[in-house]
Amino acid sequence: MGAKEKVVEGNSHEDQLFNLPCECIQLFFPTRKCFINRSTNRKNLHQLEDMEERGLDPNFVEQGLQFCHHVYKTSKPKTIPRGHVVTGRLLANLVETYVDMIRSGGVPCMENAVLALTQIENSGTVLEATDRYMELMDQKLELPTETLQELLGIHAKCEEGALQDFMTCAFKDDKQQFQAELMRALDQKEEAYCRKNELESSKRCKALLMQLSK
Repeated sequence: MGAKEKVVEGNSHEDQLFNLPCECIQLFFPTRKCFINRSTNRKNLHQLEDMEERGLDPNFVEQGLQFCHHVYKTSKPKTIPRGHVVTGRLLANLVETYVDMIRSGGVPCMENAVLALTQIENSGTVLEATDRYMELMDQKLELPTETLQELLGIHAKCEEGALQDFMTCAFKDDKQQFQAELMRALDQKEEAYCRKNELESSKRCKALLMQLSK
């Protein structure tokens, strides 16, 4: 694609297919700067990945250096609509999503890519926050507790810590869908700890009764 993407006039299906990628580039990349140069002779293209830098066209190497300098000087943190910052890991996932779309014959769609990325990232964040909750509970909780209220107090503090971790790492959970999923998971873990607490309390009481009966 050249420095200025040009659309063709016409309403045929072929014209629309040709224009769509150009229009998408103009829409999502309002500021563009292209660096165009041939890397080497055509006869060497088949071994391009194995070539050393001295085998490349000097003009191409120079253009590559200028390109890197331009990126380092002008680039800003990547964002998606509504200003969400895209980290390196998120950007890599976005690129993979775009490539998969292109390979399947489709046109990269920012909205669909963000939805897929949200699902991948936040599902992992929910699991990490749940693991963090269990880690905190195991550190602070000694079963059985004297009262149920004591256990619930420890649960509340650990839940708060896990939720803070989730909020720090959550990606575009605007509708709090994944936060609600996390809270359901923590409620289930709380019930499990309560059942375990009851079991341990019962064991201790039975052992004490046996000792007193003797």
